[in-house]
Amino acid sequence: MRVLASAMTLALLSATPALAEEAVYAVTFNDLVRVDLDDASQSQIIGAHGLPVSKRADGRRFGAFSITCDGDGRLLGLYYQLDVTGNFDQYLVEYDKDTGAALIQLLVASSDVEGYAETIEWVDSLDSLVVSMTPDINSGSATSSLYTLAMDGTLTLLTDNGRDNDYGVHDRSRDVFYTIDPNFIGRLTQVDLATGSNTDLGTTTPTTADLAYSCERDTIYSYDVATDELISFGNGSETEAIWLGVFGLGDVVQGLAICCDEDTTPPCVGDLDGDGDVDKHDAKIFVWKYHHRDPIADINGDGRVDCQDVWAFVKARKAGCDGDGHHGGHHCHKCGKRGCKGGHRCKGGRKHGGKNKRHRRR
Repeated sequence: MRVLASAMTLALLSATPALAEEAVYAVTFNDLVRVDLDDASQSQIIGAHGLPVSKRADGRRFGAFSITCDGDGRLLGLYYQLDVTGNFDQYLVEYDKDTGAALIQLLVASSDVEGYAETIEWVDSLDSLVVSMTPDINSGSATSSLYTLAMDGTLTLLTDNGRDNDYGVHDRSRDVFYTIDPNFIGRLTQVDLATGSNTDLGTTTPTTADLAYSCERDTIYSYDVATDELISFGNGSETEAIWLGVFGLGDVVQGLAICCDEDTTPPCVGDLDGDGDVDKHDAKIFVWKYHHRDPIADINGDGRVDCQDVWAFVKARKAGCDGDGHHGGHHCHKCGKRGCKGGHRCKGGRKHGGKNKRHRRR
């Protein structure tokens, strides 16, 4: 019995939680796309989002725009719509990640009142959406301020860093916010959201376009509008972009976001000490309760304490448990290049790498 208990304890303690993989999305004027970070040409159109495209007198098109994933895993984005007076209304929309269909949630701003929303990004540490607002998108010298956006449409000034923050991205592993200002040769700038101070980095980008951060790979991604190519530039340490292949979607990419996959595992039943996790402490409790045939060890709920409960607990241990008492989910403590462990809303899985040999520097 002691040998059996030791073997069981070893199996339970060594079982490690499974991590959900990130999902990467892009939006064009017409479609929602599932992106392959290793080879952009393998990206697949999910479906049409159904948001009409507006065209100004000068021929410039407006429509679906910058996208991001919020703390609940919802894929959200901005949508520009030209009204009858010639002004732009900008809406927050939510995309169905299975069908691509978009649904308008609320009005963010009108160009003749609040100005223009240039980018949208979820910031974990603020538990809020952040948007960049500028009074004039046609002026090359205009600056934009960063605001938090509540789900009732309320805009609250976060910081005015004196830059034109065309696009922004939040590095969840370091709690750092980056923006791109076209007036500074497309350089990546680290913005202190508390003080508004700027730290210009050595990283330059070939274009100003939407940004997305992968905590799984510890890498910032974007795309080159002119060449229709996916690009990356590390975590702000790269001085030149790395090209990762042409999308070839037949339309121009307008937004890029990296989300956590949905987790559909059942409620967490292996959390025996009630701390919101299934870990080695729960394993020790289970071993003790199991050998005393305590009903608490009836993990599968069949009314008996037997070997089936051992395997049920091992399965629960591997699945992990979030802070709300459910397996998996979006909550973890630290996002990094090998994924997340426990507080921020993201989980990783695969390590950085890929088989695309066409990656190149320019």
